[in-house]
Amino acid sequence: MKIVAREKSSFRITCPNGHDFTAPRHSISVECPTCGATGSTRELVDRMIKNAEPPQATAA
Repeated sequence: MKIVAREKSSFRITCPNGHDFTAPRHSISVECPTCGATGSTRELVDRMIKNAEPPQATAA
């Protein structure tokens, strides 16, 4: 599973089978409503942060 977007109170997630769905940010785990694949929200967030591009330095 992968978080593809952060929304105001939820995450937009894509499961390994290509299904997109929305899950609340406060959930411990997420389940794809189409195929039942599950994942840990903490692991998904950790992976999202690890793979995020570092902020660009701006000229002062």
